[in-house]
Amino acid sequence: MPGGCPRAVVPRQTRIRGLRTIPGHPVRCPSVDPMFEKIEQIIEKHRTLEMRLSDPSLLKDRKKFEQTAREHKEVTQVVQAYEEWRGYANAIEEAKALLEDGDPEMSELAQAELEDAGPKREEVEERLRRLLLPRDPNDEKNVI
Repeated sequence: MPGGCPRAVVPRQTRIRGLRTIPGHPVRCPSVDPMFEKIEQIIEKHRTLEMRLSDPSLLKDRKKFEQTAREHKEVTQVVQAYEEWRGYANAIEEAKALLEDGDPEMSELAQAELEDAGPKREEVEERLRRLLLPRDPNDEKNVI
């Protein structure tokens, strides 16, 4: 990895060389891929929106409730795609570790897992990048 950036699966939120990480995702430097910094912000926003939606007083203001529910729906798509991506990334890391063990049967299974999870992770990552693109504010409005 360029620039000596750490690459590991992190069991809990930590700081590595000043880089805040998302629990359980492979660490990447923001200079290499800022996508994960944005995802971290979206995950935090998702938590905040879930707390707001669980507040009974929000139901009193219909417009605020609808707007909060709409925002929650948008960020939920990103969070779910990220969770799927993270699952594939973890499967790849585990398969690589099994390849290094030296057991021929396990290596064969690990190679099959790598061949399966690699392309799927790339597909999910592309979908995640599309979900992170800024939305046109006019998308929500009626055409007519």
